[in-house]
Amino acid sequence: MNGRLTSTHLKGRTNRSVVRIRCDMVIALASTFFVGLSAVTNNAVFCYIAMLFLPFGLIYPTSLIPVLMVTSLSSNFFAAAEGIGAARLFAIAIVLGVTISMIRNRRKINLFWLRFLILIMIATLLTTAINGAVNMQALSTIGLNLLIAFAFSNIKIDSKEFERILFCVFAAFSIITILIFINLSFSGLQTLFQGRISIDSDVNTNRQAMMCAQLGAFMFGYAVYSPKTKYKVFCIILGLINFFVCLISGSRTGCLAVILGVMVSVIVFNRINKKSLKGIATVASITVIGFLIFQLVVGKNAILAERYSLQGILKNGGTYRWERIICEVKYIIPEHLLFGIGPSSIYETLALRPYLAKPGSSHNIIFSMLTQIGILGSAAYVAVVSSAIRRIIAALRRFPAALIPLSMILTGLFNGIGEVMYCERLFWMVLSFSILCINSRPFEADSADRSEKSASEHRRYLCQRYR
Repeated sequence: MNGRLTSTHLKGRTNRSVVRIRCDMVIALASTFFVGLSAVTNNAVFCYIAMLFLPFGLIYPTSLIPVLMVTSLSSNFFAAAEGIGAARLFAIAIVLGVTISMIRNRRKINLFWLRFLILIMIATLLTTAINGAVNMQALSTIGLNLLIAFAFSNIKIDSKEFERILFCVFAAFSIITILIFINLSFSGLQTLFQGRISIDSDVNTNRQAMMCAQLGAFMFGYAVYSPKTKYKVFCIILGLINFFVCLISGSRTGCLAVILGVMVSVIVFNRINKKSLKGIATVASITVIGFLIFQLVVGKNAILAERYSLQGILKNGGTYRWERIICEVKYIIPEHLLFGIGPSSIYETLALRPYLAKPGSSHNIIFSMLTQIGILGSAAYVAVVSSAIRRIIAALRRFPAALIPLSMILTGLFNGIGEVMYCERLFWMVLSFSILCINSRPFEADSADRSEKSASEHRRYLCQRYR
């Protein structure tokens, strides 16, 4: 009887899930398409159409996760209005939706992740108060990052629902990759041999590299994860497109981050699951084709050839970053050891002015973090990131889909070699997505199967014992 009731319950839930899957896919495809179309055409009308999906976030917060992950890549490229990124609006809708759901269902707050977020908030406020460094744009960005992480840590889903969200994100990232490449084909490829190329006048080349590094990491990770050959091939093609766009931006760390992030993720995945060959063929093919693309582009573009050469890196010290790092280690960090100088690259530039002819951010996740928020703030950020990485690696054993957020978060960290990633919206979006993956519980059908199997084995044991 219990088995029949369980079967009926699962069948009813399956029917509801099918409806939700279709609705979420429509929302993901439509909202991403209009946001992407707005970005590549610079027509705000399309973005306003995408905003019509905001109310869905209040009822089904997970339905807006794909478009939020897309718009979090760049607030300038995906802008709702002058000075307002579309990601901010989608994020607020999701935060409100999760909060409403928690109040309605009387769910408890996830205290494990909340303590890390409170530590970061306290460290940020202390740094701001002690230095009088009130930068509202930086503070609002950090505040919204923390709210997104809080919301994602309190979304209750199972592993199957996460895989559904993951597929919707895959669809959204595919759309945006194709739109970017089409736009680039019409506007930018004619200047392929004339220097660094940007996909849009509002997007600098470093931001472009950070965007495409995350898109590429997702696609390559999905190619390894997916058991279907057609998805593998499609993901490899889109991943290589993103690698190409990252390459022509002239960002050395962006290209390196994709390679290292995916390779390390696959190695960790194989080690955890004791599989020596899974994903190796995919990574090998990606590496070979990526190298050929690199040789083609660098061989035709003298400016990029110099940027990617060791001689070019040593010539300008990584675009003056090395001399800034030395100066920060010698003067700035020791003087502001505990609390830093303020959570913004602006304060980093101002602090270096007395020492350098060309001051600016060191563009390094470690030294910029120590300079801006000191040891205490850095410790808070390291604590939440390291905890997320440890748990996402542990999740690989039961949940292969965790490979994708792992590859993205590692790509973000490797990108931090040349960028200030610790407070970037796109990095925190990946971190929040990783937390969502970590918190997803086993699928109920699996639990029911295990329960029925255990009961059957127990009955068999009793029959044998009392026969």
